[in-house]
Amino acid sequence: MQNLSPASSALNLLYTNNAGSNTVSSFFVITDDTLTLLQVIAANEKNPIDLGMSNDCKVLYVLNT
Repeated sequence: MQNLSPASSALNLLYTNNAGSNTVSSFFVITDDTLTLLQVIAANEKNPIDLGMSNDCKVLYVLNT
């Protein structure tokens, strides 16, 4: 199951966790709301189930089961 994070509007970025593949993906949001995949990162632990962004948009937190 995928979970979309709140987008970082200042940076036009969107993050999603992919529990089935134990990864987190980052996307660039283009002005017409299309997405461009930037990176897929392996999660340190299994089953990333939720994401959170720090207030300054510098740190992405990943919650695992």
